[in-house]
Amino acid sequence: SSIQRITLAVPALGLVAALLTFLFADARVGVATVVGALVAASNWMALRWLVGRAIRGSVRSRNGLMLLLSGKMLLLGLVCWGLLTRFGLEPFGFAIGLSSVGGGIFLGSVFVSPARTALGEES
Repeated sequence: SSIQRITLAVPALGLVAALLTFLFADARVGVATVVGALVAASNWMALRWLVGRAIRGSVRSRNGLMLLLSGKMLLLGLVCWGLLTRFGLEPFGFAIGLSSVGGGIFLGSVFVSPARTALGEES
């Protein structure tokens, strides 16, 4: 399914980004890219789990899960802030790694055949 492809594409793109930054930049940028990619992959997994539970749950449980989704976003912001300010990660590398979630969602979605999706036959 497209969700499985996205789940594979996010860390794969993060790995490619990390390898490229280690090749073309210094180790400090590379490490920040790896950490950003790990945060991105963790964020995707949490988002996938929360949204999956919200879709399958009752209306009452959806309200609580939406509150958890808001909390996840707040936690993501705090983690990013902490990593950048307290641990002094290089911001450019961290942003490159963190952006692997957006690129992974795009790449994972591109490989879905529109004809099969319309027929409910994603592969």
